[in-house]
Amino acid sequence: MIFEKPILKVKSNILDFVGYTAFVFVLSSYLTYGVLVIYGIGGVSPSSKVTVIDLFNGLAQIATASAFILALLQYRKNVRQQRQKIIADEAKVLIDKMISTASEIKTGKDTCLDNLNYVISSLSNVGIGFQELFDSMDEDVQRAIVRMQWQDMYYNYLSRALSKLELEPILRKEEAVGEEELNSARLHAIYMKEVQRPIAVFEKYFFFSTILNNSKITAVYKLSGRIDSLDMFVSLYLNKYHTNDLMYGLLSQIDIKAHAPLLAAAEPAEWAFQDLRKKQS
Repeated sequence: MIFEKPILKVKSNILDFVGYTAFVFVLSSYLTYGVLVIYGIGGVSPSSKVTVIDLFNGLAQIATASAFILALLQYRKNVRQQRQKIIADEAKVLIDKMISTASEIKTGKDTCLDNLNYVISSLSNVGIGFQELFDSMDEDVQRAIVRMQWQDMYYNYLSRALSKLELEPILRKEEAVGEEELNSARLHAIYMKEVQRPIAVFEKYFFFSTILNNSKITAVYKLSGRIDSLDMFVSLYLNKYHTNDLMYGLLSQIDIKAHAPLLAAAEPAEWAFQDLRKKQS
């Protein structure tokens, strides 16, 4: 999948080169023919007059060349449209895979690292392939449809599941974290939330990060580095720069602290939030 985009570009460039070469060759040929007829070069006596038949013959051949050029341009257009449809269909298949995988996320009291590691890694692999396809698409109706389907996947399946992930079930399954330490950290987080009163959409992130930064928890456990492929996943699905084109047409922006508070508390690498588009180009 990684090499599909360069291959598609090479095919398109070859087709463009052939089309433009044929166009220039045919046009120059018939311009040359017209000059020869008008000025009596190439077997026609300079003193001879250009007859009406000669003019009609020249116009007929130019019309034939024009028809050939139009047919070639239409062929190129049809090939491009067919290519776009193939790419769009494959992109839709990958979006369906995203939906299917996101539906496997265990939330609430069932939240666990084993499930998260599987889902995050799977979605990262699918996301890489999808991005290659999406970048290969022209800005047309097909691209707009794919964009809307991605938005539907994100808001109705992925972000809905990520926002329901809980921290305490993960900590309870870790032998290093005792129930007494967890209860103490939880009560302190509740108290700090009342004192600092974070914005409503960030309350869950504040609560999780306060627990994880509690001295009794940090002494025995750290969530950072325990979720496989987290950095790549964040870059593909929760990076506001990377998803800017996919979110086109919406007024909202993706914020990991609001949409996936547990993953934000897991402290993804800084590069996952950076604008990598300039570096890739």
